[in-house]
Amino acid sequence: MVQLILSASIGYKPEHLEPFAKSLRKHYDGHVAMIVKDVDEELQTFFNKYDIKAFKITGDYDHDQICNLRHQFHRSVLENNYLDVEQILLTDTRDVVFQANPFDHEMTTELEFFLELHHYKNCDCNTWWLKGNYAGAYGESVFNEIGDNYIICAGTTMGTRTGIIDYLDKMIVELNRILMEKKVYATDQPSHGYLIYKGTFP
Repeated sequence: MVQLILSASIGYKPEHLEPFAKSLRKHYDGHVAMIVKDVDEELQTFFNKYDIKAFKITGDYDHDQICNLRHQFHRSVLENNYLDVEQILLTDTRDVVFQANPFDHEMTTELEFFLELHHYKNCDCNTWWLKGNYAGAYGESVFNEIGDNYIICAGTTMGTRTGIIDYLDKMIVELNRILMEKKVYATDQPSHGYLIYKGTFP
């Protein structure tokens, strides 16, 4: 089965990505791709060492824009470069390490999401993202609706090709809706949890 680990790693240097890549390659020898902005000689050497394919984007983006636009970047890479992959892990990089091959379990659904330790209402930043006066905020009513649930991490999503493309398409639509209504780029964390708890994904 052809598998892919795909991330957006914009603005990171090799020392930021070393724990991710080194731990991953102990357990997994399949495709790894990172969306990047600039690749200097040092970073290219790092990618060569760990057999990572880099896909460059153009434009200046801040953190919130990357969190919003990475779904479009991921969609483009899957459509144009990895037509044969059957399982995909979308993941963060700087704060991720691997203890095993992430694909070494039976996948029984098209999509798999991963819970964090705390509930939304008990996390200051997720509370702020959901109901505060901030890009992507959904307001008090949505916060009250899902605040008692566990946080679902927007930084790690796994699925079949069909499931991941459906996920990306629906996230793109939702984040664009927020952009049009609020005229700002949203971080993806509140939208990710909102769509899941609203039953958008089977």
